Amino acid sequence: MDAFVVRHCGRSVDCQSPINATRVAAKQHAFRYRDARQSIASWLDSIQDRASSPAPREYRFVPAFQVADGFELSIPTSLTAMATTVFENFGQPEIAPVSPNEPARTAVVAVVIPCYRVEQSIADVINRIGPEVALVICVDDGCPAGSGQAAQQAADNDPRVRILRHEQNMGVGAAVVTGYKAALALGADIIVKLDGDGQMAPEKIGDLIELILRGEADYLKGNRFFNLEDLRLMPRLRVLGNTGLSFLSKLSSGYWNLFDPTNGFTAIHATTAALLPLNKLSKRYFFESDTLFRLNVLRAVVLEVPMTAHYAGEHSSLSISKTVLEFPFLHLRNLFKRIFYNYFLRDFNMASINLVMGTLLLLFGIVFGSVHWIRGYAFDVLASPGTVMLAALPVILGSQLMLSFINFDLANVPQRPLQRILRRTIQSVSPLRAASDIPRSSNGESPR
Repeated sequence: MDAFVVRHCGRSVDCQSPINATRVAAKQHAFRYRDARQSIASWLDSIQDRASSPAPREYRFVPAFQVADGFELSIPTSLTAMATTVFENFGQPEIAPVSPNEPARTAVVAVVIPCYRVEQSIADVINRIGPEVALVICVDDGCPAGSGQAAQQAADNDPRVRILRHEQNMGVGAAVVTGYKAALALGADIIVKLDGDGQMAPEKIGDLIELILRGEADYLKGNRFFNLEDLRLMPRLRVLGNTGLSFLSKLSSGYWNLFDPTNGFTAIHATTAALLPLNKLSKRYFFESDTLFRLNVLRAVVLEVPMTAHYAGEHSSLSISKTVLEFPFLHLRNLFKRIFYNYFLRDFNMASINLVMGTLLLLFGIVFGSVHWIRGYAFDVLASPGTVMLAALPVILGSQLMLSFINFDLANVPQRPLQRILRRTIQSVSPLRAASDIPRSSNGESPR
């Protein structure tokens, strides 16, 4: 009879049942394995239940965690197909059903390209997309200049390309959402957003998605400000505008570690994309910043990849005057919504108390001090020391409490990827459907 084998720190112990295996694992270090004990037991029970079903199926263990100094559990071949996994932080591994002869499946990468006035560059962008991409979705956003027709010509020579069309211009955000929905419906594991103007190098898609493949991030974006020498290539007005928008985005999104929020070179894990309220995202150029705000509410891990943008005199449809007037208001709205969601609706902690008390003390000190200052100035009367202290002390205490809240918010950047929390690794996502089942063009409706 095959035995359950528990290995820890080079020591092996044979067990005759899942319960014994669990007890041995827990006995090694009673305190360290206290939290792991229940997950191991339920995990082994699920294996036995599946193995004892009328039609046994073989399972492959998904390597959701990196190898670490933990305990190793080998399950007998009578129950599963020779499976071995290593626990990190004593979590529960994913189990994905596979056929006995199925090879390990690689990630299906889809690229979404919003097309509006990019008729001169879209064909070159598509041609430069490497073989690591399985699907290219071009969304013609009602372009009057023929961007959709130019993309269609490229699609005739590339079977990966699919064309979706909006009857009228709905904005870059709406075009990306249409592409996201189509990519999710077609079974993509990772969705890359790439602009069609040629500023971003399609050859860098492999570098962009690497951290998602390694399970370290849910969303990745490019950063054109990483290399200071590259800033010389960027128009000065863009440098100034992006710097200001980056600070506003830090406030509204809560990702204090990010810069260059308007960068359109992004990649997202399918699990995270499916959780986003896609229909609520901004339909225009605030799309990237609004996405970051929504990702923070989901507690998704967002990281940056250094990149170099290429400028060749292309025309930008983004109005500077509209950005200056509209974006600050939208960032302020998202800031209040984020604070309410994260610190009062979904959680309430010491930072919440600091924020409330700090705000009340600051308001009291400022209003009280202003009233007495105006009264003293009008009647030429000096305020007493007690009045001064009664105005100054709340301001000082309120400022300290607000600084404490800001410090907490700075450190509250999400650290654990959703794909690990939800146990949905790349290998467990449904495979891409056959190419014959995928429509070659559409009016913008997501394939079903």
